[in-house]
Amino acid sequence: MKIRRTAGLFLFLLCFLLLAGSVSKADEGGYTITDYDVKAILHPDNTIDVTERIGVLFTEERHGIYRNIPLEMTVVRDFSRKQDKSEEKIFRYGNKIRDIQVKGDEFTASRQGEEEVIRIGSDERMVSGEKTYVLTYTYVMPDDRIPYSDFLYYSLLGSETDEPINRFTFRLMFEKPLTDASLEAFRIYSGDPGEKKNTLKVSYEINEYGVSGQAENIGANQVVTVFTNLPRGYFKNAFRLSAAFPETMFGLTTFFALLYLVLSLIFRNKARFRRVAYEPPEGMDSAKAGALYRGSVRFTDLLSLIPYWAQQGYVEIHGRKKKTKTKKETEGVRLVKKKELPETAPAYEKTMFEALFRDGAEEVDTGRLPAGFEKYLRKALKELEEAFPDEKDLGLRKFLDWTFMLLVCTTFGLFIGGSGAVALGDHMIFGVFGAAGLFMAWRNRQKAKGEEAFSDGEAGGFLRWVIFLFWSFCILIDVWICTGVDCLVSDPYMYAAFFFALAAALFGGSLFHFSAYRSALWKELSAFRNFIRKGEKGTLERFLGFDPDYYYRIFPYAVALGLASCWEKNFRSIRNRQPFWYQVDEDDPFSARYMERWISEDFYSRCQIDNKSAAAERIDSLMGGSDDGSGSSTDSAGGGGGVGSW
Repeated sequence: MKIRRTAGLFLFLLCFLLLAGSVSKADEGGYTITDYDVKAILHPDNTIDVTERIGVLFTEERHGIYRNIPLEMTVVRDFSRKQDKSEEKIFRYGNKIRDIQVKGDEFTASRQGEEEVIRIGSDERMVSGEKTYVLTYTYVMPDDRIPYSDFLYYSLLGSETDEPINRFTFRLMFEKPLTDASLEAFRIYSGDPGEKKNTLKVSYEINEYGVSGQAENIGANQVVTVFTNLPRGYFKNAFRLSAAFPETMFGLTTFFALLYLVLSLIFRNKARFRRVAYEPPEGMDSAKAGALYRGSVRFTDLLSLIPYWAQQGYVEIHGRKKKTKTKKETEGVRLVKKKELPETAPAYEKTMFEALFRDGAEEVDTGRLPAGFEKYLRKALKELEEAFPDEKDLGLRKFLDWTFMLLVCTTFGLFIGGSGAVALGDHMIFGVFGAAGLFMAWRNRQKAKGEEAFSDGEAGGFLRWVIFLFWSFCILIDVWICTGVDCLVSDPYMYAAFFFALAAALFGGSLFHFSAYRSALWKELSAFRNFIRKGEKGTLERFLGFDPDYYYRIFPYAVALGLASCWEKNFRSIRNRQPFWYQVDEDDPFSARYMERWISEDFYSRCQIDNKSAAAERIDSLMGGSDDGSGSSTDSAGGGGGVGSW
């Protein structure tokens, strides 16, 4: 099946044509090329010894001429092993020029952009009338990186000659004779760049040892290109850009990704705790329990305090009242203060309580939170963090997580960026994008799994997974485009690096250790969370028999631990009464789903504050093709270029 990369290939070729180096042409006109003769020998090491004899008639005084020769060639090749299957890919090759000589004239040679520019003549002398220039050089073309075929694709006359040529002749010899199949496949393309026919009607003769031909009255900017397929192994010892750098980066990407995954598995196995507990640690409120379990404070931790206070008799929750014939708008949820918090309450509880009941207010409509609520909320988040000082430090060290993922991203980006077939940094823009995209995918996966929001569905978590999938798809497209434009390493290695890196972003993590304080309580909290998540109906019925308020007493902890929906689901068939602190219409009973909607509509949209710790916010702010697969008349082939005066 033919590979179609139309959009990616066209985009690449467009960028290539726009960004390709150019030569500043000095002083055009004032001369005519009367005769242009090219004699060349193709060697088995894919080099061509070239002798060019250029006859010029200067109608105005000039210093001399320049000859510019492209150093890159681009060709769409069919690289399929099977005759009945066509698989096309853009191949780019970086060529070299050596042993430049000009007989009887001064010259300078320098690389300008993607061209070698040979300037012939003297700064101190002017020439006029007839003048013949003879220059020789060796054009070095690399290994074609297709192990089961070779090809010849060379422009004897390039498209950058801006003046007409009266007579053009050429003779290209083959040191190693061509096969009958190569002779049959031989083509000459001439005319405008991209032409797939012999438009200039170049006459030529060919045998296994060479081809010679001529054309008369060639217009400006015309091309003569030769092409043929060659048998496997026709070229021997052709130079190629070393693949050592991308191969090394592939090895490092694989190593760091696998090490990260193995360490993540080890740490997670050590952290697993399968026992169950039926009560939270003694004296610990829901906000502190959520923060201690995760190792960081969240907005949801503070919101869990509302049902926590309600269960203790400090507030009463009045649910929404629906529209009636007399009331055209739905009333929001109201929090009614029943009594003040005790003096012994933690600072973060007092700040959160004050944020709701400002200036002695006895009730608050959560759809119309007091001005400055966000400021109080951030203060409460900070105070909750400070509730774990020194020896009570949560001890969640994310340094190893960040270090390993940054190593994976960096080596993956360098692998993609260093895979270019022409120059080491040819694909660097793809590498930078791939590394950045991989890091963004990892961060969103972390947030999707670690954002213990109001329900087990993790509010915002689904969107994070969508973003993760989006970045993963972008990285895959990034790699796909690179493979469509040819790389120093084969396609399987490119995709293997992608899958290893993505596996690290998807499954890597949890490389942390706990402080002694957190270790002592985390197992108990983990066992408590296991019970909330998996509570058996018989056990729950037994607890309700002893304590009718058990469901609502544990509910704030389920909120903080991200399991509110699980907790409600476990009790759905046996819970038979409303909480004493919840006042609402009879047809709108209390539910975790209702509470989740209330939080989403009133608090998240009002505060525009992400469900993360203040410290995490500060950290985040700092991170933040051809018809037949053969060729055409174009300077995308080897050789070519043009002649001008100066």
